[in-house]
Amino acid sequence: MYLDALVIAQAVHNNGGIVMMQVQKMVKKATLHPKSVRIPGYLVDIVVVDPDQTQLYGGAPVNRFISGDFTLDDSTKLSLPLNQRKLVARRALFEMRKGAVGNVGVGIADGIGLVAEKKVVLMTLF
Repeated sequence: MYLDALVIAQAVHNNGGIVMMQVQKMVKKATLHPKSVRIPGYLVDIVVVDPDQTQLYGGAPVNRFISGDFTLDDSTKLSLPLNQRKLVARRALFEMRKGAVGNVGVGIADGIGLVAEKKVVLMTLF
């Protein structure tokens, strides 16, 4: 969780403190996507390398599918059977308008994304 990591690092740096950073591995300069860097190097005084470091809370390993870095091919994607759950998801999908924001991740709402992908609605809504 990043939350206020940048603000904390800036405050420590600007008030003469020492900013320590734990990383999984060291990489060459300019090899990371700028959006993946949370705290710029000029703020960091000490770097601790821990190969077992995890990026997510609770010690869960990094899942590149969840972050959107990787995508599944069509043969491994889930498909909802035609039942009440799918009908509710379809109805919710068709109630959405262009630019709408909704929860499509937990509970019955998780079916909306699966239905939208099959209907290729995501490209037309967003």
